[in-house]
Amino acid sequence: MNRPDLCLEFVNTRYWRGQETPTETLNSAEDLSAWAAGNISKEARPLAKREFERAIEARETIHRVFDATARGKTPAGADLETLNGLLAASPARTTLRRERNGFSWDVDMRGGTALGQRGQLILFDRVIAALQRRLDAESDTDLARGMRYPTRWDPFFQDYMTLADLYRFPTQHFDFHRRQLTLAAGTVA
Repeated sequence: MNRPDLCLEFVNTRYWRGQETPTETLNSAEDLSAWAAGNISKEARPLAKREFERAIEARETIHRVFDATARGKTPAGADLETLNGLLAASPARTTLRRERNGFSWDVDMRGGTALGQRGQLILFDRVIAALQRRLDAESDTDLARGMRYPTRWDPFFQDYMTLADLYRFPTQHFDFHRRQLTLAAGTVA
């Protein structure tokens, strides 16, 4: 499976960080194995305790890097070093680089990570279906929870956004760009 949201999904296996009792969904190697089977591979494989511990350490490192960035701060050098070490040990994406407006990957395109149009459409359908399933499962209380967001990231971001706002965001963003790219009636290209 090739999922552009996989890193975010993995980080979000622990959520409501900063609350008195954050929610942890990966409490054991078996939980991680089941999560991987549902998101990466098609079958669960047993994991050693150390593999589980390293995965949780990696997840928390990823969270700290992107949390610092979201707050407009520079991530800790040790976290970037750790993340780059993990990336070096994984296929295709080898280095995460800090750039002026965020981060970028050095990617070896010979590894076959690029998707063609058909692959993109299949992936898009999967992402939409997963979002719909998650939205259907959210309670009114969950949808009302929110947090502050950096408004400089996108014109549709508000200083404070609820989970319901976040579910609406992709449609607003898409509609905005669709209007930008749509020719008015009678316009000749």
